[in-house]
Amino acid sequence: GLPVSDPAILHRRPLMVRIGNDPEARPQVALNATDIVYEELVEWWVTRFSAIFLTNDPDTIAPIRSARLINQQLTVQYDAALVNSGGSDEVRWELSQTDIVNLDEFYVPGPYFYRPNEGWQTRLAFDATLGREYLDREGLDGNVNLRGFSFSDALDVSTLPADVVSDAKTVTIPYPSQTSEARWEYDDATGRYLRFTTDEPHMDFNGGQVSAANVVIYFADHQDTDIVEDSAGATSIRIIVNGFGPAWLVRDGKLLKGNWETDGRETPRFIFGDGSPMPFKPGNTWVEVVPLDYAIEIDGATQEFEGQIPADDSTGDTDDTGNEAAPVIAPTLTPIGARPQPGN
Repeated sequence: GLPVSDPAILHRRPLMVRIGNDPEARPQVALNATDIVYEELVEWWVTRFSAIFLTNDPDTIAPIRSARLINQQLTVQYDAALVNSGGSDEVRWELSQTDIVNLDEFYVPGPYFYRPNEGWQTRLAFDATLGREYLDREGLDGNVNLRGFSFSDALDVSTLPADVVSDAKTVTIPYPSQTSEARWEYDDATGRYLRFTTDEPHMDFNGGQVSAANVVIYFADHQDTDIVEDSAGATSIRIIVNGFGPAWLVRDGKLLKGNWETDGRETPRFIFGDGSPMPFKPGNTWVEVVPLDYAIEIDGATQEFEGQIPADDSTGDTDDTGNEAAPVIAPTLTPIGARPQPGN
């Protein structure tokens, strides 16, 4: 939503970078250089980021971590190159069955390097400039046409239905409290939201507190799997971010309630109930992916998604080339089971 020096930048392939968010990973390097960040639950009661870089090419992005099931969907939506340090055998297999550009460190080591004086979980970093040079050499960059969000400099709430707009100066996402609980506080001076994690200012290693022009709360079905992610037996969570679901947009001290939808081949559309686009503020966006039953704290009071998500009968029909089309996976109210609960 912001002007760029060269319009060709907008047709580059985005880099979708897996970044850790366990306590030892903070402060991360280059979070404030992102265009979009998705945050999602992973095993062991922590969250992890899929950070999208399109307009900036930091020479250090860190710490790089492994892929998860959600990246099979998100990478296709954004036609991105996935930057990651590998993954479990099952996750790698699922990624291999998807037509994506996978810059797995084990197969494309060139853009990666180790930071000194860091542990094994936090030492791996990625140089975006070297990554783009690799994409250029392999003919994998350029000619990407993404469907953008709808942007509006000013938010005119008088044009919106009263039942979809409310105040939102402070927004708390109840990820597990001891490791990952996220809070966004609106800063009137800058018109941006400042991020706090476990009640501490969330800082970028390069300086400054992490902030966002927009915060999206993206309600999605979370399903338990038997995919083992580590030697301790922790299992992966399948998060369904294709299809349709509720979305709340927070900007300029206001909460706007609507929906997200995507067929899995394009970036999500964020719309009100009447189908009109939700107006994003020009600037960067953080997307907080949460289970359908999460209660979000807005200005001290909890709010939950209310309603039903319509079923979808799409099963992956073939397209006009005879290949199987990407299925539209509708979220369902599947029991969550032993996934991390708020406050744990």
